[in-house]
Amino acid sequence: MTYKPKRAQIRPEQEAIIAEYTLHFPDMSRTKLAEKIQAEVKWVGKAPEIEVLERKISLYRRDSDLPQDKPWNLNALRDDPLPPEALPKLFRIWLEKQGNPLSPPLSIREARWIAQLSGMTDDIELLRIMAEMCAEWDLIGDLTGSAQLSSPTTILYIYSRLTRVPKEAEKEHYQEILREKHVSVSGTRREETIQGLGAIYGDEFLKAMKLKPKKKKEAQDEGKHKAKRQA
Repeated sequence: MTYKPKRAQIRPEQEAIIAEYTLHFPDMSRTKLAEKIQAEVKWVGKAPEIEVLERKISLYRRDSDLPQDKPWNLNALRDDPLPPEALPKLFRIWLEKQGNPLSPPLSIREARWIAQLSGMTDDIELLRIMAEMCAEWDLIGDLTGSAQLSSPTTILYIYSRLTRVPKEAEKEHYQEILREKHVSVSGTRREETIQGLGAIYGDEFLKAMKLKPKKKKEAQDEGKHKAKRQA
């Protein structure tokens, strides 16, 4: 019997990155996109092989044509009613997108998120940006089978942007979340959390949250010290 090495499993944050690239570059060939991902992404853990990336890209492209990502129109309200109080903001965003030849049409998924978030801000442009962001995370979650919007840190990020929470207050809230999740003290769990956030949301997110991953050796030494204390 010929031995075949076991393939490395794709981590959830890696799935999310591949799905995000797939959505952002719909016209790029599968092979070129796989090479682009391999060249640009700083992977947490072992990088997926090219053929794995190509297979995932094909899968996500096949599954991305979902009913809720079709253009929104008034017929959608008949089958998918939205809160009446959210409609003025929804129509303004729809009208702005219609008037911009470079903007894709408002999707049903985006319209739902506009309705959900509309009570948190009167800034139409901010509402549009955050609804598009949540809709993309929502779609990535559908494609990868992972809950992209369930993380407390993601919820805090959305809330902070929409309500313009001061940076210091946002940092305090974030530290409270880390303490609740038992990852704020020290050791590898906090480092894994920070690296995972960076892999999904990028360096700018970590910078905004004032988070900086430790060097690998520092994290390992700290983990050893913690293990000795617990022994």
